[in-house]
Amino acid sequence: MTTHWGYLICSLTLAWLPGRWLRNDRCREFQCERLIRRFSETSRRRRRWWKLPAVWIEPIRGYLIVVLLSKALTTSPDATGRAHLLTLLATLAVLLVGVSLQMPSKRHKASLVAPVGYVGGILLAWLPFKIGPAAIALGAASALAFRYWEAGFLIGGVSCLAIGWCFVGACERLMAISLVFVWPVIAAWLLQKRLVLPVRS
Repeated sequence: MTTHWGYLICSLTLAWLPGRWLRNDRCREFQCERLIRRFSETSRRRRRWWKLPAVWIEPIRGYLIVVLLSKALTTSPDATGRAHLLTLLATLAVLLVGVSLQMPSKRHKASLVAPVGYVGGILLAWLPFKIGPAAIALGAASALAFRYWEAGFLIGGVSCLAIGWCFVGACERLMAISLVFVWPVIAAWLLQKRLVLPVRS
């Protein structure tokens, strides 16, 4: 594995920037069911969720992180399988730490922020186009159907494995990507906390 330090420093800076630095104190945090109910009761004119920087910055940030990491950690075409696995594990470690750093809540100690945009950007950059959007769409639909952010991440991760297996077969990279997808659920379960989404008041 070859390390290009300039790209690595840039990718780590983007990946490990705490998500709460992008959320102001006026943001309120909602579980999925409460957010759906709030939007149904609020007039279209007052829905300002799109003004939250995380809505449009986070997906771009997640996408750029993977692009920079792919340039920062490289292996030669004739490298051994062990070298490729080491590169994959290093990339996975950076992303899991990054996802974890997006989740602390500014308001409630019993909650973790669901890093929807951040994870979505990572998936779009790391997965083939015929897999990523479909897995994300299934995850979003599951969250809305079950009214739990946890359901969206969990079913999205399983869908990523299933769809990916159909197109590219079983491989370590696909398993790593699916782990990133379901990591918010694992973190919430380990810490016994609930996932919420910040929305501008």
